[in-house]
Amino acid sequence: MNKTKITMFVVLLFLFSIFFSFQTATQYKEVFVFVNDPVNVLPKIAQNYAVSNIVDYLKIKNVRAQADFPHSLESAFKVAREKDIPYLLEIRASLISMGRSENGYSVQLQTSLAVYELSNFTPKLSSSANESSENSISSEIAFSYALYNGAIKAFHQIESSFFELIKR
Repeated sequence: MNKTKITMFVVLLFLFSIFFSFQTATQYKEVFVFVNDPVNVLPKIAQNYAVSNIVDYLKIKNVRAQADFPHSLESAFKVAREKDIPYLLEIRASLISMGRSENGYSVQLQTSLAVYELSNFTPKLSSSANESSENSISSEIAFSYALYNGAIKAFHQIESSFFELIKR
């Protein structure tokens, strides 16, 4: 009898958790995430690392996100139109400084984020953050760390407005 009550209690908790997860899940429109690197400063590994982590974070927040690496803002809009994705999240970085010492590579980037609607080339939201990486084993690791941290800091500045904008 005691095992039956415990089992029923666990099953009931499970059913309530399923019910409330469907009730509280907010629906968002799809987002196209890309890195705009017009002067080809960023290593591909740094771009992949930053974009894949942003996409993973958005998926955790129940946002369908796709990533690609077009060569310009115009080609990103073209890809988003072809895939019928209503919002674009642009990650752009400007190199502030780069150096090498006996301790390793150092990079400082200014990372900017901009959110566009497919119908307009003017950003709806934007933010930026400076981030540096010091004493890295390689320049690729230094760029990856600085770009990722800068993108995360810039995203957190606009996060609540971003989710309000893309809400269905």
